[in-house]
Amino acid sequence: MRRNSLAWIVLLGMTVSGCAKDRDKDGYKGDDDCDDLNASVHPGADEVCDAIDNNCNGNVDEGLILEWYADKDDDGYGDLDTTVSACTQPSGYVDNSEDCDDTSDLFRPGAIENDCEDPSDYNCDGSVGYEDADGDTYAACNDCDDSDASTYAPTLFYIDYDGDGFGSNFITQTACSQPDQHAENDTDCNDLDPAINPTAVEVCNDADDDCDGETDEAVATTYYEDADGDGYGNPSSTTDACSVPEGYAETDDDCDDVLAEVNPGAEEVCDDGLDNDCDEMAGTCELDAEASDVVFWGENAFDNAGMSTAGGGDLNGDGFDDIVVGAKHDSSAASQAGAAYVIYGRSAAEFAAATEETDGVMSLGDADVKLTGEAEADKAGRMVAIIPDVNDDDNADLLVASPSADPSGNGSGTVYLMFGGGTSGSLADADLIIDGAVGFNYTGLGLDGGDLVEAGGGGDVLIGAPGNDVGGANTGTIWIVEGTVNPGEISVSSLTNYVTGQSNDDGIGDSFDVLDVNGDGQDDLVVGAPDSSEGGTNAGAVFVVHGPISGAVSLADADVQYTGESASDQFGFSLTTAGDTNDDGYHDWIAGAPFDDAGSPDAGAAYVVMGGLDLVDGKVDELALAKLVGESAADQFGIGVAGGGDVNKDDNGDFIVTAPYTGGTVDYGSAYVFYGPLSGTISGADHDARMDGDTLGDNLGNNVSFVGDVDGTGDGAFIVGAPFKDTIGEDGGGAYLMLDLGL
Repeated sequence: MRRNSLAWIVLLGMTVSGCAKDRDKDGYKGDDDCDDLNASVHPGADEVCDAIDNNCNGNVDEGLILEWYADKDDDGYGDLDTTVSACTQPSGYVDNSEDCDDTSDLFRPGAIENDCEDPSDYNCDGSVGYEDADGDTYAACNDCDDSDASTYAPTLFYIDYDGDGFGSNFITQTACSQPDQHAENDTDCNDLDPAINPTAVEVCNDADDDCDGETDEAVATTYYEDADGDGYGNPSSTTDACSVPEGYAETDDDCDDVLAEVNPGAEEVCDDGLDNDCDEMAGTCELDAEASDVVFWGENAFDNAGMSTAGGGDLNGDGFDDIVVGAKHDSSAASQAGAAYVIYGRSAAEFAAATEETDGVMSLGDADVKLTGEAEADKAGRMVAIIPDVNDDDNADLLVASPSADPSGNGSGTVYLMFGGGTSGSLADADLIIDGAVGFNYTGLGLDGGDLVEAGGGGDVLIGAPGNDVGGANTGTIWIVEGTVNPGEISVSSLTNYVTGQSNDDGIGDSFDVLDVNGDGQDDLVVGAPDSSEGGTNAGAVFVVHGPISGAVSLADADVQYTGESASDQFGFSLTTAGDTNDDGYHDWIAGAPFDDAGSPDAGAAYVVMGGLDLVDGKVDELALAKLVGESAADQFGIGVAGGGDVNKDDNGDFIVTAPYTGGTVDYGSAYVFYGPLSGTISGADHDARMDGDTLGDNLGNNVSFVGDVDGTGDGAFIVGAPFKDTIGEDGGGAYLMLDLGL
């Protein structure tokens, strides 16, 4: 019975358990549902903030209740010590506890601390304005981040109205980070135009595009005032503009902005005192012979004044070089006895004053010294020369030749030496008279002086006698009178030092010069032999004989021989020193070949030949530094040559070559000036200046000479002879003196 009761109890329990119900129909029955009357409460429900254990886990609103902090000063930051727990934010509370003083909205994170003397921690960072927590020497109130030593002072920013990245100082703001529409610089010179700022490219628009303080620099063009309206500007008066302003020019090369006729495009007018073409030198121009600085006329018809000219030495010791002009047919002493006129140098003003009343003309009758031939038909003055001092009185000395005189037979010739310029009178009173050896020697057709026999032994006198036969029939001879010279009268036959031609009929003696060709300090002799046929019949030749010269020397033994380019050229017809034209330390020379055919038949030529140590024999056209070529047939360009003077004052030696037969059958004659240095082949048409005769048969250029510093301004003066000029009477002749070819 007892066992049955236990079974009954079990059965009853099973019956009761199996009978539990889900009253709220939420899928949970009995004890599993903590509120079987609320379908939103059951173990699978989501907990919501409603003070109910929605998920039946024994906790109410777990995970949904938040801590809120009182924000009494309504600054968005809460008080750590005043809190409330709630599922949603209560009024007057915030979700942070970062306020360090909830009684004032001045205290909050991010507040500005700009008073370094105020001890309040307004920004709640644990430090006050005057502290320097990061040790960067900036107080906290001035430190953009006082916890980071690399971030410190706030930056001054400048308003950038035009947004080009460059600001202006109209408005500034100090901040730890760059505010909008601000820049870190104030370098914008126009903050209303984004195209104008320091990185902009300057354009020509009358604005300072790149803010460097200059307008249109490097893009604007500099223009130059053109006061005289000649199209060339004044370099000292400028303006910058984008186009040429009125009254301005694009160039700055006008050397005279007052005279419109003076500018770089003008044609140079020689010797008018103006630098017409602004090149600071005399330019290519045509010279008016009659407008020369001084024009010398012979005294009478048929005098042939200007048959010879010379200069380059101071005869009277006054500091000016002097001039001598020969008139071989002067008849004042006897018919065609001849004469030589000495004109002493003086300043240009004194030359002008002396000829003021005659418009630049001086009669040779007014010369300082007149020396006349001894006898009829002597033709004194056929050759003249001023040579270095031969009597040790420190003055240059004068040679006058009468090659037709008859001391030893017809045409044996006589040469007269005057110490200094002598005094007016007969050549019979010369300090030394040197007579030719035999008839038809024509002693004196060549004259020169130098230190040739013995270096330092005093000046020697050189006399050419082209008809002399000492070396062979008509070989010609150059006699040397050794210095120091004593007064008296001698015959060349007594002389022991002389040079003879290479071959019969060479006829040397009328063209030679003394110069130091090889730079050894000893003068050398350069001799022209226009009738030499070594390079072809009458091709001509020039010989160099190195000094010292002692005894009889034949040109067959010359140190160097240059032969003419072609037969009949007569190279060596004229010859003179050219100075050091190529600036190599050696004296050069120029020689004429008046019958050269390169320009036209007998147009003529002249060669500039270098001195030096290693000179070799050869044809002159292969060895010359320059060849100057005549313009027209039969001009005979090269009859006269001159070199070494500086006519245009540029410190370079210049050259003059004459052609006395220019003008076709007119024979008015011309003198061509070429500015040195020269090289290559140059046509006479490419001259730098040219002086022409103006009358039929003038034969201007029969001879030409540089005459040294006759006016105290330099060595550019030259004189050109015109022995057949008819101004004072038929064939009265004359000579033209140009002091220089300055501006």
